[in-house]
Amino acid sequence: MKRPMNLRLAVGIGVTTLCLYALLLVAFFVLPAINPGIQRYGYWRESVFIPAYAIVGLLITTRRPDHLVGWLYALAALAGAIQDMAGQYATTSFTSTSLQLPGGEWAAWVAQLSQFVTLSTLLFLLLLFPSGRILSRRWRPVAWALIAGITAQVISRAFYVGQLEDYSISNPAGLPVLASVLAVTNAVGGPLLIFGFFGTVAMLVVRAYKSRGVERQQIKWFVFTALVIISLFLGGGALSILLATVLPEVLLIPLMAVINTIWLWGPASLAFVTALAILRYRLYDIDLIIRRTLVYTVLTATLGLVYFGLVILLEGMLRSLVGSSGQVATVVSTLAIAALFTPLRRRVQEIIDRRFYRRKYNAEQALAGFAAAVRDQTDLEALTAQVVGIVQDTMQPEAVSLWLRSDEKTQAGVPSRW
Repeated sequence: MKRPMNLRLAVGIGVTTLCLYALLLVAFFVLPAINPGIQRYGYWRESVFIPAYAIVGLLITTRRPDHLVGWLYALAALAGAIQDMAGQYATTSFTSTSLQLPGGEWAAWVAQLSQFVTLSTLLFLLLLFPSGRILSRRWRPVAWALIAGITAQVISRAFYVGQLEDYSISNPAGLPVLASVLAVTNAVGGPLLIFGFFGTVAMLVVRAYKSRGVERQQIKWFVFTALVIISLFLGGGALSILLATVLPEVLLIPLMAVINTIWLWGPASLAFVTALAILRYRLYDIDLIIRRTLVYTVLTATLGLVYFGLVILLEGMLRSLVGSSGQVATVVSTLAIAALFTPLRRRVQEIIDRRFYRRKYNAEQALAGFAAAVRDQTDLEALTAQVVGIVQDTMQPEAVSLWLRSDEKTQAGVPSRW
């Protein structure tokens, strides 16, 4: 009975979230087109994570109903949909002169609390990924600190006296009689939340260090995707700052569009990667992806430095010799990069394999040497010994047995052991 109930609950949450998101699309795009006086909610672009989280939560909860990560994604999507619905309602109520909606201040209050709930679920995702449980009992203080800190912050944000963060209105649920209590919860909740956050990150690092097999591959997917998103976002931001004084504004617009796209779609892509890791779909492909990413990142950076170095060097030499460089420096640098690409890629891949994939590199080298030796080997006993040695060196099994089919027993189909 428990699984059908969980299945119905998961489907109900997912369908409700997707229906709310469909209404959000109408509110974000159709209503402002019909009535120009209606403005969009300030976080309407960030709502792209809602369908991604809803789909991932539905996939995980229907296939692994006992896994808490799926339910956290479903809760984050539902809280995000409620936040955007309430935020759009409040924005319309405060900004539209032709459409007066009652209860706008309470809608803004709901939007503010829902936003905090959505962000809180992401902390619990870090705490429970990938097994759906904390690492061990000794990490329970981190979990309880996180729960206590989030609870205290929710109470403080719900009933404090003052203006709401995203709206210039007073908190409609503010209670002056609870001022002393809220001061305590705010003072205690902040440090507990900080301790829980850093404890969660530390537990994820320890989990990655101790993990083996499937769990190690799952953490690789999650950490690798998160690092790529953060690197692209921070790298793009730093590059835009550096180029702002050199390039015109027209050329900076596409770069800023790429940075904004990474910011918007990063959390959604991380959710889908989490689903791949938990459902174990093509799990061991992450090693190949990391390997190629390292190779082509280093290769691209090296070729870029070589290209600009050659351009600057050749331009200086040609200018001193003939008085002008023209397009010769660019053409020569481009041809040099084209000639260097293949040998440099092989060299970079060899260095990365030797440094980060030593066991796999040794295995590939051993297999390559064995393949070269087999071409000239005619002695069956020596060939058998080489096969056994290669298997022992590369796979390191506890025992090795080699079975061959002898000539006199080929027709009978009876194998004999060597």
